[in-house]
Amino acid sequence: KWSCKIKMAPIRNTEDTYNFGLSIKPLDQEGPSLETSFEFNAVQPVERKFSLSNAAYSASIELKPDKRHHRCDFDITLAHGASPLESFIGTVILWKDLSGADIFPLEDLGKSPAALRTVEPQIPSGMIPSGAVYVTTFEIIIAKDGTVEASRILKTNTQNMDYNSRLFLALRQWLFSPPVDIDGNPVSCFFNVTFTNGKVTHESAWAAEASR
Repeated sequence: KWSCKIKMAPIRNTEDTYNFGLSIKPLDQEGPSLETSFEFNAVQPVERKFSLSNAAYSASIELKPDKRHHRCDFDITLAHGASPLESFIGTVILWKDLSGADIFPLEDLGKSPAALRTVEPQIPSGMIPSGAVYVTTFEIIIAKDGTVEASRILKTNTQNMDYNSRLFLALRQWLFSPPVDIDGNPVSCFFNVTFTNGKVTHESAWAAEASR
């Protein structure tokens, strides 16, 4: 078993350019680790492959950025020689400045969004160790049509990127009733969702806001 950690950070004073950092390590900490980083432009797909010096381990990286929705799908395959060992598939967020005035906090809405469709993340048996409690809170942006335009992690107590990526993949499929301002015009808004061990345990102010 291997762990995969990914860091995606915007590069200042550049247009659509990000730094991608990857670290793959064995969970028992006794085997070799693979680490790499590179810059990429978020307007086109990227394919990279790198190998560990003096060993037969290699990793193939495929990035599929979606600039419109501020996210990037990744598909990483770890191999030993010609034999695939493990795959890591998920989504990370390309998060720059999304705090424009046209994105409203819930308290400034005339009518808050209600969930019309939720999708549970697919968490394989054994991904969460026995006795562990994984808590991850996301901030999402609900677009004027009720779709999830973007999301990012506000806080988490786990570095299991595969687990958090599965939450991302589920959240991007959620659908809400369109949020509207006090004049009844459709707007975009911020919204928080918290998962505990793959289950939703808090949605920001649904009950209170729904009564407006």
